[in-house]
Amino acid sequence: MNSGATPAIPHRRRRPARTDREGGTSSRRGRTPDRLLRDAAERGCELVVFPELALTTFFPRWYTDELGGHDAYYETSMPSPATQPLFDEAKRLGVGFSLGYAELTEPDDGGVVHRYNTTVLVERDGTIRQYRKVHIPGHENDEPWRPFQHLERRYFEESPDGFNVWRSFGGIVGMATCNDRRWPETYREMGLQGVELILIGYNTPIHYAPDPGQNALQGFHNHLCMQSGAYQNGTWVVGVAKGGTEEGVESLAQSCIIARQARSWPRPPRPATRSSLLGATSTSARTLRTPCSTSLVTGDPRSTSGSPPRRA
Repeated sequence: MNSGATPAIPHRRRRPARTDREGGTSSRRGRTPDRLLRDAAERGCELVVFPELALTTFFPRWYTDELGGHDAYYETSMPSPATQPLFDEAKRLGVGFSLGYAELTEPDDGGVVHRYNTTVLVERDGTIRQYRKVHIPGHENDEPWRPFQHLERRYFEESPDGFNVWRSFGGIVGMATCNDRRWPETYREMGLQGVELILIGYNTPIHYAPDPGQNALQGFHNHLCMQSGAYQNGTWVVGVAKGGTEEGVESLAQSCIIARQARSWPRPPRPATRSSLLGATSTSARTLRTPCSTSLVTGDPRSTSGSPPRRA
C-alpha cells in the first residue's frame, strides 16, 4: 500500500446477524464471513477485516438474571467447530483476516471462567494472533428505561494484556475494538512499538440513550478519533462496522480506511450544523453514515486514561 494507492473498499452493507436470545445463530456462524472472504480473494485482497462480534448479534443489548445467560453466543475455542471452515478456506485462498467474537475461556487456576470481547488476526499461513478489548463501555446493571441496553460491562471483562503489535502482512500490525478507538493511548501504545497498520472492528448504535443530543454527531466523532490516531502516530487505520438495523437497533456503519496523513476512504462526514443539532433526530443521524461494513486491504502498510466513556 503506497501513498498513491487507494485501498479497495466495497460500498455495500453487510446484513446484520439475526437470531433469537438463546444464541440461535451458532449453526450458521462463519457462513457470511466465508462468503465475503471468497469475494475478497476474487478482488485480489490479502487481508479482510471483519467487525466486532462478527459471528453473532450484539447480545449485550439484552439483560439476563444469570451472568452466563448469554453463554451460547460465546466461542470456547478459535477456530471453533463452526468457524473452522472459514479458517480452512482462508488458508486455501491465501487470504488473511481479522475477526471479532465473544470469547469464553476455560476455568483458570482458581476455577474462574473469563469472558472477553476478542479479535483474532489470522495470517495467510494460518498463524493466529489474539487481542482482547481493553476499554469496556456501557453499564453493568439492568436499566430497563433504555430503548435497548448496553451491558458490555456485565458480559465482558477488561483485558489485562494491553495493546500489542505483531510483524504480519509485510508490516507491523496492531488491533483494537470499538470503544478503544476513542482513546489516544490506544494508538500511542502501539505507536511506540512502531505500528504501521491498526485494525479496528466496532458496533456503534446511532442512538446514545444517556445523551441523545449526540446522535447527530456520531459519524463525526467516529472519524475524528480514528483520523487523529492515524495522523498523530503515523499509521494506517482500518475501521470496520456492521451497518443497517439489527434486532431493531440502527447501527452507524461508516467503515473506512485512513492513511497516515489522515486521508480517509470514503471521505469522512462533515460535523453537523447548529441547525441540525437543534433538531437532531434519528433521520438526521442516518445521513452521516456510509453503507459499507467490511473493508478489504491490499499491499504493504509500511509505504505510506481515565475511565472509559459509557458508549460504544
